[in-house]
Amino acid sequence: MGWETRFGAIFQKGSFHSVKGLSAMEKSFLEVTHIAGDGHCILEEDGARVAAEVGTALRAGQSVALSFRGVEMLTTSFIRALFLPLLEQFSAGELNAQLHIADAEPGDTKRIKFVIDDLKLRLRDPEAYDRAREHALELA
Repeated sequence: MGWETRFGAIFQKGSFHSVKGLSAMEKSFLEVTHIAGDGHCILEEDGARVAAEVGTALRAGQSVALSFRGVEMLTTSFIRALFLPLLEQFSAGELNAQLHIADAEPGDTKRIKFVIDDLKLRLRDPEAYDRAREHALELA
């Protein structure tokens, strides 16, 4: 199942109102840079803070447009800290219907997709994931 299938066609440029697929439910527009403090999205703590804000809105039944506008630097650690709790707390259907990523640069979009795919594998079978990771580290 691809990213678009799991979370909808979400990587849209533009404003919240132009993001496709949002339902008529209450909508929240969250800016990563506002929550993280600036355009340097590098720390796990900042990713966790963004995840908490998104989670709060989703639990309230809101559709969330998460804007990456103004992000100058985005690390894998930040992305993992942002999406792991969401993947653990919400079903695929909930995330598909309610979470929409906006204004991400193409390179950031690819990195987000890669990290989410990796997290999905980890959550699907943690033991197999850990074995594969250990094997890869042995080969390095």
